[in-house]
Amino acid sequence: MVGGRQINLFTEARGTKTGLYSIDVAANKLTEYDETVGVFTVTMNKVRNMLGMVWQSAKSPPEVYVAKITDLMPTQISKVNADIAKMPIPKSEVIKWKSTDGREIEGILTYPVNYQAGQKVPLILNIHGGPAGVFQMNLSAVAEFIRLQVLRRKVMQFCARIRVARRATERNSGGQISRIGAEWIIRI
Repeated sequence: MVGGRQINLFTEARGTKTGLYSIDVAANKLTEYDETVGVFTVTMNKVRNMLGMVWQSAKSPPEVYVAKITDLMPTQISKVNADIAKMPIPKSEVIKWKSTDGREIEGILTYPVNYQAGQKVPLILNIHGGPAGVFQMNLSAVAEFIRLQVLRRKVMQFCARIRVARRATERNSGGQISRIGAEWIIRI
């Protein structure tokens, strides 16, 4: 309850980021609270007045934040990955294109460290099988899953050696990359 109203909070993957949403049941209203690009997990304390979250982005390693349930303004309370933030981090950006069936596909383009605009560099196309999971704007150096750690770390190391990596989320394709317009990716 916030201000006497039943408010339900939830998170949901939204493309390459995580969204924090509330549903005001009485007003039948959905609100997205934070439109910053990033990925986070969130939990509520026992008395239901504070949220704790681990947030990261393509430029920022995971750190712990807290927020009052009344204003949802996060405050960073950890610096456990401060040393990682000092490392050269390749620039990543969200890119979008149309698949052969007209659906919009979203991917992440990660540039090499010290990349200069117009510079020709090799491309790694790393397609995700989806739809249950997606590539998100998180720091590739600190993967969430141990089994992906080696691959994701190699992507970052590869970028540091003047390469470019593109990660695309393959949506509901059943492993058929032609359905997402892979030919288009290869041409660019």
